[in-house]
Amino acid sequence: MRLLALAEALRERGIESTFALSPGAMAMATVVERAGFATETVWAASGHASDSQSVLALARDRAADSVVCDGLSFGARYFDQLRAAGLRTVAIDDTGRDVPADVVVNAAMLDAPAPGRKTRAAVELTGAEHALIRSEFHRFPPAAADPHAALPTCGSRKPRLLLACGAVDSTGAAARLLSLLPRRQPLAVSVLQGPQCSNARQLALAADAATAAGHAVEIVGRDGHVSVEMAHADVAVCTGAGTLWELAYFGVPTLALATSSRQESLVAALRRRGAVHGGCWLKSAPDALITGLIDELIGDMALRRRLHRAFSTLVDGLGAARIARHIDNATAVVEARAA
Repeated sequence: MRLLALAEALRERGIESTFALSPGAMAMATVVERAGFATETVWAASGHASDSQSVLALARDRAADSVVCDGLSFGARYFDQLRAAGLRTVAIDDTGRDVPADVVVNAAMLDAPAPGRKTRAAVELTGAEHALIRSEFHRFPPAAADPHAALPTCGSRKPRLLLACGAVDSTGAAARLLSLLPRRQPLAVSVLQGPQCSNARQLALAADAATAAGHAVEIVGRDGHVSVEMAHADVAVCTGAGTLWELAYFGVPTLALATSSRQESLVAALRRRGAVHGGCWLKSAPDALITGLIDELIGDMALRRRLHRAFSTLVDGLGAARIARHIDNATAVVEARAA
């Protein structure tokens, strides 16, 4: 969804985008088209030479002079081929790889680059100020505008917990986390189900079991609902790297758990800043530890206030606009996303 945020910001500057989606990412096409953007299917394997030729042909057809790529399969040779054809390249890459693009965006690089660090990128845009937040979030003010605002108390209502495990959730994290919810008080749980969710049946069964245990569980789609769910959440449990920035926009006190090495580095950096709770690997964490961390987040209001203040100062929602300024003189853009 972060490419959609950038496309929206480019449109504000009069630059239209076409999304080149691999077949494995086509679940995203409906969301993109509903937002008013054109999509094209690229059948070649993402990142291969035939893929770059397809994208080059699409760029010529759409009179585009810039290509934005989001995905680990886009390697150095891919960017070299695009640049050799005269296209300006932008890489959305939060792994810290040395990508030979004209512009590399890495919001997850929260610390300053090491002195003498070599990079083939002409421009590096790093740090949370470049987090890509979609326009639907702008209907709500960012928590950064007033990070010391009082958090709402639950009173007699059930605490509202948001469970967000990324667009695919290939590890089944959401289903496991539903089974680990604390039993001492009923919760109102909203589970964000991504457009590419690979285990919907397993998730539905876990939701039924959590409901039988006394919680109120609702599975919601991401299309148009994410900002509303986050705006009303008291706390969140998150395993998706990009989703963490959206939660930071609202300053939602969050238990962050890693399911990949890419997420681990971001979660660790946020944990060092006191911005998130937890920070452990979900796969290796004992069930009792996860349940205890969730229980602590829900029950400790002082902890939630500290997390809210630290988290909310990171993201102001203007990251996409900042990146768009570096693509401002483009005629049109092709945005390519790997599966």
